[in-house]
Amino acid sequence: MSSYVLEHVGERASGYVHSVFATSFNVALDGFLFHVGDSRHPLSCCGANVAPDRLAAMLARCRSGDRAIVKRRVLRVYDVAGTWELDLGALEEQSLSIASPVARGRLAALEGAVAALGVEDLIGLARDARFSKVVRALERPDPTEDDLRRAVGFLLGRGPGLTPSGDDVLVGYGAARWLCGGAEAFARVVREAPLWRTTDVSASYLEAVARGFANQGYCELAQTAALGDEGRFPALLADLQRVGHTSGNDGLFGFLVGLRSVLRG
Repeated sequence: MSSYVLEHVGERASGYVHSVFATSFNVALDGFLFHVGDSRHPLSCCGANVAPDRLAAMLARCRSGDRAIVKRRVLRVYDVAGTWELDLGALEEQSLSIASPVARGRLAALEGAVAALGVEDLIGLARDARFSKVVRALERPDPTEDDLRRAVGFLLGRGPGLTPSGDDVLVGYGAARWLCGGAEAFARVVREAPLWRTTDVSASYLEAVARGFANQGYCELAQTAALGDEGRFPALLADLQRVGHTSGNDGLFGFLVGLRSVLRG
Protein backbone atom coordinates (compact mmCIF):
# COMPACT_ATOMS: atom_id res chain seq x y z
CA MET A 1 0.00 0.00 0.00
CA SER A 2 1.23 3.48 -0.84
CA SER A 3 2.47 5.55 2.09
CA TYR A 4 0.44 8.46 0.69
CA VAL A 5 -2.78 6.60 1.51
CA LEU A 6 -1.86 6.56 5.19
CA GLU A 7 -1.85 10.36 5.21
CA HIS A 8 -5.53 10.35 4.24
CA VAL A 9 -7.10 7.13 5.47
CA GLY A 10 -6.50 6.71 9.18
CA GLU A 11 -8.15 4.54 11.79
CA ARG A 12 -11.63 5.66 10.77
CA ALA A 13 -13.23 6.85 7.53
CA SER A 14 -16.53 6.48 5.71
CA GLY A 15 -17.69 6.61 2.12
CA TYR A 16 -18.76 4.41 -0.77
CA VAL A 17 -17.53 2.38 -3.73
CA HIS A 18 -16.89 5.06 -6.34
CA SER A 19 -16.13 3.09 -9.52
CA VAL A 20 -15.46 -0.50 -10.59
CA PHE A 21 -13.33 -1.68 -13.53
CA ALA A 22 -12.18 -5.01 -14.93
CA THR A 23 -9.01 -5.16 -12.84
CA SER A 24 -9.45 -2.53 -10.11
CA PHE A 25 -11.90 -0.41 -8.16
CA ASN A 26 -11.98 2.93 -6.32
CA VAL A 27 -13.49 3.72 -2.94
CA ALA A 28 -14.25 7.32 -1.94
CA LEU A 29 -13.37 7.75 1.75
CA ASP A 30 -13.98 11.16 3.31
CA GLY A 31 -13.06 12.88 0.04
CA PHE A 32 -10.02 10.70 -0.70
CA LEU A 33 -10.20 8.34 -3.69
CA PHE A 34 -8.62 5.02 -2.66
CA HIS A 35 -7.61 2.69 -5.51
CA VAL A 36 -7.38 -1.10 -5.14
CA GLY A 37 -5.54 -2.91 -7.93
CA ASP A 38 -3.77 -6.10 -8.97
CA SER A 39 -0.42 -6.95 -7.37
CA ARG A 40 0.92 -7.89 -10.81
CA HIS A 41 0.65 -4.24 -11.85
CA PRO A 42 2.60 -1.17 -10.67
CA LEU A 43 1.30 0.37 -7.45
CA SER A 44 -0.81 3.53 -7.58
CA CYS A 45 0.30 6.30 -5.25
CA CYS A 46 -3.38 6.59 -4.28
CA GLY A 47 -3.93 2.97 -3.43
CA ALA A 48 -3.01 -0.59 -2.62
CA ASN A 49 -2.46 -3.79 -4.60
CA VAL A 50 -3.72 -7.23 -3.63
CA ALA A 51 -3.24 -10.75 -4.98
CA PRO A 52 -5.19 -11.53 -8.19
CA ASP A 53 -7.46 -14.13 -6.57
CA ARG A 54 -8.32 -11.81 -3.68
CA LEU A 55 -9.01 -8.96 -6.09
CA ALA A 56 -11.24 -11.18 -8.26
CA ALA A 57 -13.30 -12.12 -5.21
CA MET A 58 -13.77 -8.45 -4.28
CA LEU A 59 -14.61 -7.41 -7.85
CA ALA A 60 -17.27 -10.12 -8.04
CA ARG A 61 -19.14 -8.37 -5.23
CA CYS A 62 -18.16 -4.74 -5.80
CA ARG A 63 -20.86 -2.38 -7.03
CA SER A 64 -20.69 1.39 -7.43
CA GLY A 65 -22.52 3.04 -4.56
CA ASP A 66 -21.98 0.27 -1.99
CA ARG A 67 -21.43 1.76 1.47
CA ALA A 68 -17.87 1.58 2.79
CA ILE A 69 -16.19 2.35 6.10
CA VAL A 70 -12.72 2.04 7.58
CA LYS A 71 -12.51 1.10 11.24
CA ARG A 72 -9.24 0.20 12.96
CA ARG A 73 -7.50 0.09 9.57
CA VAL A 74 -9.98 -2.45 8.13
CA LEU A 75 -11.99 -1.51 5.04
CA ARG A 76 -15.53 -2.91 5.16
CA VAL A 77 -17.88 -2.77 2.21
CA TYR A 78 -21.60 -3.45 2.61
CA ASP A 79 -23.42 -5.02 -0.32
CA VAL A 80 -26.72 -6.86 -0.84
CA ALA A 81 -25.12 -10.16 0.23
CA GLY A 82 -23.60 -8.83 3.44
CA THR A 83 -20.14 -7.48 4.20
CA TRP A 84 -16.64 -8.08 2.88
CA GLU A 85 -13.36 -6.75 4.23
CA LEU A 86 -9.83 -5.73 3.32
CA ASP A 87 -7.36 -5.43 6.19
CA LEU A 88 -5.30 -2.37 5.30
CA GLY A 89 -3.08 -2.86 8.31
CA ALA A 90 -1.87 -6.19 6.90
CA LEU A 91 -0.66 -4.63 3.64
CA GLU A 92 3.01 -3.77 3.23
CA GLU A 93 3.63 -0.03 3.11
CA GLN A 94 5.67 1.34 0.19
CA SER A 95 6.93 4.90 -0.09
CA LEU A 96 5.94 6.50 -3.39
CA SER A 97 7.37 9.92 -2.62
CA ILE A 98 9.15 11.39 -5.63
CA ALA A 99 10.38 14.48 -3.79
CA SER A 100 14.02 13.35 -3.79
CA PRO A 101 16.41 15.47 -5.89
CA VAL A 102 18.52 13.68 -8.52
CA ALA A 103 21.95 14.91 -9.70
CA ARG A 104 21.79 17.12 -12.79
CA GLY A 105 24.05 14.90 -14.90
CA ARG A 106 21.88 11.89 -14.26
CA LEU A 107 18.73 13.84 -15.09
CA ALA A 108 20.34 14.72 -18.44
CA ALA A 109 20.75 11.03 -19.21
CA LEU A 110 17.12 10.41 -18.30
CA GLU A 111 15.96 13.34 -20.46
CA GLY A 112 17.81 11.85 -23.42
CA ALA A 113 16.17 8.47 -22.92
CA VAL A 114 12.67 9.96 -22.74
CA ALA A 115 13.28 12.28 -25.72
CA ALA A 116 14.32 9.29 -27.84
CA LEU A 117 10.81 7.83 -27.49
CA GLY A 118 9.23 10.61 -29.57
CA VAL A 119 6.33 10.88 -27.14
CA GLU A 120 5.36 14.32 -28.46
CA ASP A 121 3.95 12.51 -31.51
CA LEU A 122 2.01 9.99 -29.40
CA ILE A 123 0.01 12.20 -27.04
CA GLY A 124 -3.76 12.52 -27.02
CA LEU A 125 -3.88 16.31 -27.46
CA ALA A 126 -3.83 18.43 -30.60
CA ARG A 127 -0.49 20.24 -30.85
CA ASP A 128 -1.99 23.56 -31.90
CA ALA A 129 -0.61 27.06 -31.37
CA ARG A 130 -2.07 27.48 -27.88
CA PHE A 131 -0.77 24.09 -26.75
CA SER A 132 2.70 24.92 -28.09
CA LYS A 133 2.67 28.25 -26.25
CA VAL A 134 1.82 26.49 -22.97
CA VAL A 135 4.61 23.94 -23.50
CA ARG A 136 7.16 26.68 -24.19
CA ALA A 137 6.19 28.40 -20.95
CA LEU A 138 6.51 25.16 -18.96
CA GLU A 139 9.94 24.47 -20.47
CA ARG A 140 11.36 27.73 -19.10
CA PRO A 141 13.93 27.28 -16.31
CA ASP A 142 11.81 29.22 -13.83
CA PRO A 143 8.22 29.56 -15.05
CA THR A 144 6.34 32.22 -13.13
CA GLU A 145 3.23 31.37 -11.14
CA ASP A 146 1.23 33.19 -13.81
CA ASP A 147 2.80 30.91 -16.44
CA LEU A 148 1.90 27.89 -14.33
CA ARG A 149 -1.67 29.08 -13.73
CA ARG A 150 -2.23 29.59 -17.44
CA ALA A 151 -0.77 26.15 -18.19
CA VAL A 152 -2.85 24.42 -15.55
CA GLY A 153 -5.93 26.34 -16.66
CA PHE A 154 -5.41 25.20 -20.24
CA LEU A 155 -4.49 21.56 -19.56
CA LEU A 156 -6.79 20.75 -16.63
CA GLY A 157 -9.51 18.34 -17.78
CA ARG A 158 -8.50 18.70 -21.44
CA GLY A 159 -9.16 15.57 -23.46
CA PRO A 160 -11.46 12.55 -23.08
CA GLY A 161 -11.22 9.57 -20.77
CA LEU A 162 -10.89 8.60 -17.13
CA THR A 163 -7.69 10.66 -16.88
CA PRO A 164 -7.79 13.35 -19.59
CA SER A 165 -4.55 13.81 -21.52
CA GLY A 166 -3.98 17.33 -20.20
CA ASP A 167 -4.08 16.06 -16.62
CA ASP A 168 -1.60 13.29 -17.43
CA VAL A 169 0.76 15.91 -18.87
CA LEU A 170 0.50 17.91 -15.64
CA VAL A 171 1.15 14.86 -13.45
CA GLY A 172 4.26 13.95 -15.45
CA TYR A 173 5.48 17.54 -15.38
CA GLY A 174 5.05 17.75 -11.62
CA ALA A 175 6.90 14.48 -11.08
CA ALA A 176 9.89 15.80 -13.04
CA ARG A 177 9.93 19.12 -11.19
CA TRP A 178 10.18 17.32 -7.85
CA LEU A 179 13.38 15.64 -9.03
CA CYS A 180 15.23 18.95 -8.81
CA GLY A 181 13.61 20.11 -5.60
CA GLY A 182 11.86 22.92 -7.48
CA ALA A 183 8.20 21.94 -7.56
CA GLU A 184 6.85 24.24 -4.86
CA ALA A 185 5.31 26.85 -7.17
CA PHE A 186 3.74 24.19 -9.40
CA ALA A 187 2.39 22.36 -6.35
CA ARG A 188 0.87 25.56 -4.97
CA VAL A 189 -0.85 26.35 -8.27
CA VAL A 190 -2.29 22.82 -8.56
CA ARG A 191 -3.59 22.90 -4.98
CA GLU A 192 -5.37 26.17 -5.75
CA ALA A 193 -6.76 24.97 -9.11
CA PRO A 194 -10.47 24.18 -9.65
CA LEU A 195 -10.00 20.41 -9.73
CA TRP A 196 -13.77 19.94 -10.00
CA ARG A 197 -13.27 20.69 -13.70
CA THR A 198 -11.73 17.26 -14.27
CA THR A 199 -12.56 13.68 -13.30
CA ASP A 200 -12.35 12.46 -9.72
CA VAL A 201 -9.59 10.03 -10.69
CA SER A 202 -7.47 12.72 -12.33
CA ALA A 203 -8.04 15.09 -9.43
CA SER A 204 -6.73 12.46 -7.00
CA TYR A 205 -3.47 12.07 -8.95
CA LEU A 206 -3.02 15.83 -9.32
CA GLU A 207 -3.49 16.26 -5.57
CA ALA A 208 -0.92 13.51 -4.99
CA VAL A 209 1.75 14.98 -7.27
CA ALA A 210 1.18 18.40 -5.69
CA ARG A 211 2.29 16.77 -2.44
CA GLY A 212 5.30 15.01 -3.93
CA PHE A 213 3.87 11.56 -4.66
CA ALA A 214 3.70 9.66 -7.95
CA ASN A 215 2.87 6.18 -9.19
CA GLN A 216 5.40 3.38 -8.80
CA GLY A 217 6.63 3.62 -12.40
CA TYR A 218 7.81 7.21 -11.98
CA CYS A 219 9.35 6.49 -8.59
CA GLU A 220 11.31 3.54 -9.97
CA LEU A 221 12.47 5.69 -12.88
CA ALA A 222 13.67 8.38 -10.48
CA GLN A 223 15.46 5.86 -8.25
CA THR A 224 17.13 4.27 -11.27
CA ALA A 225 18.31 7.68 -12.51
CA ALA A 226 19.68 8.54 -9.07
CA LEU A 227 21.73 5.34 -9.10
CA GLY A 228 23.00 6.00 -12.63
CA ASP A 229 21.61 2.65 -13.82
CA GLU A 230 20.77 3.86 -17.33
CA GLY A 231 20.49 0.34 -18.70
CA ARG A 232 17.13 -0.03 -16.95
CA PHE A 233 15.60 3.05 -18.59
CA PRO A 234 14.17 1.30 -21.70
CA ALA A 235 12.21 -1.32 -19.76
CA LEU A 236 10.88 1.16 -17.20
CA LEU A 237 9.86 3.64 -19.89
CA ALA A 238 8.16 0.90 -21.91
CA ASP A 239 6.11 -0.04 -18.83
CA LEU A 240 5.01 3.56 -18.42
CA GLN A 241 4.08 3.84 -22.09
CA ARG A 242 1.72 0.88 -21.75
CA VAL A 243 -0.52 2.71 -19.29
CA GLY A 244 -3.96 3.43 -20.76
CA HIS A 245 -4.66 4.38 -24.36
CA THR A 246 -2.46 7.51 -24.44
CA SER A 247 -2.08 8.17 -20.70
CA GLY A 248 1.42 6.72 -20.51
CA ASN A 249 2.72 8.82 -23.38
CA ASP A 250 0.84 11.90 -22.17
CA GLY A 251 2.48 11.58 -18.76
CA LEU A 252 5.93 10.98 -20.23
CA PHE A 253 5.55 14.03 -22.46
CA GLY A 254 4.85 16.14 -19.38
CA PHE A 255 7.79 14.46 -17.65
CA LEU A 256 10.03 15.36 -20.60
CA VAL A 257 8.88 18.99 -20.53
CA GLY A 258 9.58 19.10 -16.79
CA LEU A 259 13.07 17.63 -17.24
CA ARG A 260 13.85 20.20 -19.93
CA SER A 261 12.74 22.97 -17.59
CA VAL A 262 14.98 21.64 -14.84
CA LEU A 263 18.01 21.20 -17.10
CA ARG A 264 17.73 24.70 -18.54
CA GLY A 265 17.92 26.20 -15.07
